[in-house]
Amino acid sequence: MVYSLRPRVLTHLLFIGAMALSTPAQAKLDVREASSFAGTLPCADCSGINWHLDLWPDGLFHLRREYQGRESHDDDLGRWRINPADDSLLLFGGREAPLRLAVSDESTLRLHSPKGEAIDSTLPYELTKLEQFSPAEISVRIGGEFSYFADAASVKVCRSGSSYPVLMEGAYLDVERLYLKKAKTDGQPRTMFVQLEAKIVNRQAMDGEGPAQSLQIQRLVTDVPGLRCEGTGH
Repeated sequence: MVYSLRPRVLTHLLFIGAMALSTPAQAKLDVREASSFAGTLPCADCSGINWHLDLWPDGLFHLRREYQGRESHDDDLGRWRINPADDSLLLFGGREAPLRLAVSDESTLRLHSPKGEAIDSTLPYELTKLEQFSPAEISVRIGGEFSYFADAASVKVCRSGSSYPVLMEGAYLDVERLYLKKAKTDGQPRTMFVQLEAKIVNRQAMDGEGPAQSLQIQRLVTDVPGLRCEGTGH
């Protein structure tokens, strides 16, 4: 038996098909390799804010924002993910609400409001993908687990879940002395939770294949006995 469509139904289906063909698919962010984005965005009380955003395939992000004409910056790190509702990029860092960036195309991100709304302005709110991955050095205040093994120290940052080798410079000795003191009184601790002011810097990898990021401790803020990253709420 052969069925035929009424003209009105057929016209409706053809209209839907044409709309599907004419509507471009939402842009997808391809981060199979680490990528850097940069741009100068508007500032309410300065000439501009230089943004540098680094994304890693495992979901880690670093963000550096430098205020032009000032000796100040606002850095952050954390985890990123794609919002399935609109394919926007969400940056979950040290603030209560995530930063939202619309994915205009594979090479362009545009800052949106915290609610996900487009910013109605003729001013530039876009970050452009750099040709080469070039991670910025950032200064952050973090909580994490300090560990020491085989003459090498590392810190697992709770906010991002990433671990960094610790350079034996800056305020490193303050943390090491505290760790060794706890080892004498409580037995050798596996980890010690600390709050630090630190800088993540680029240092040549041991294999010589590009920069390796390490943590340089600027100041030991405090230690929190018994606390672990799983209980920090980040």
